[in-house]
Amino acid sequence: MLSFFTLENRKRNTKLVCSKIYEEIKDIPYIFTYFVIGHVIFSIVFGFGIIFAKVDSLFFFLSLMVLYVQILTNLYFNGCFLTKIERQIIGKSWYGFPYTQIYKHPTTFKVNTTMWFNIILMLLISSLKIYYFYTSP
Repeated sequence: MLSFFTLENRKRNTKLVCSKIYEEIKDIPYIFTYFVIGHVIFSIVFGFGIIFAKVDSLFFFLSLMVLYVQILTNLYFNGCFLTKIERQIIGKSWYGFPYTQIYKHPTTFKVNTTMWFNIILMLLISSLKIYYFYTSP
């Protein structure tokens, strides 16, 4: 079971998952545009769910679960596997939206730092919302 989490197996599984998905979608016209727009909309909707939804709503709970899955998959795949698929589709260096637009010369370190800052910020916001929901009179 622990061999599943070794670096070699994680790299192999990342390539396997990304290549399987890529093979299924590569022939769809304008797939890169659809994929990036879907990725961005998915991230924005669930990010707003954590920030604006009421703690006792199903949407907040769902947004929090999506955040936890995002954390686990980013840890396992060493970054967003959707961005890795986008990179395969476009065929060049791509760090995902908005990082490619924010940084003049994006690097893995810059992107990972920004991504983890956003994730920690979302965890802090959700934790404070839950805390104040259950402790306020």
